[in-house]
Amino acid sequence: MTEAPDTPRAAHEARMIETPGALLERVARHGLSLSAEGDEYDESGADFRVFQARDPDGRVWMVRSPRRNDVMRRAEVERRVLSFLRERLPVAIPEWRVFDDATIVYPRLPGEPTAIVDLAAGGY
Repeated sequence: MTEAPDTPRAAHEARMIETPGALLERVARHGLSLSAEGDEYDESGADFRVFQARDPDGRVWMVRSPRRNDVMRRAEVERRVLSFLRERLPVAIPEWRVFDDATIVYPRLPGEPTAIVDLAAGGY
């Protein structure tokens, strides 16, 4: 599995991947064997398309792919903040296991989400 590198991403352009299947193939190159929970992205996010996947042990993973080229440069800052906070706060914080120009993958946090965007219902 590829850990998030410490090198800045500012010089890299994001790569948008069209289907969850294609994204899972890319994730497999990082050593993660995941199966998608569905065949479509959650399109509610402004910066990322997201879907959930499971590993062979049944653990749920969040798989994110950027919508635009500028997203991954900002995600590098988010990655560093999460890494800094993980060692300092007694709360669950995402641990990005894959971070490259097209992918962010991490185990889903425990518990229930505070809010869910349901585009069909028109909001939260």
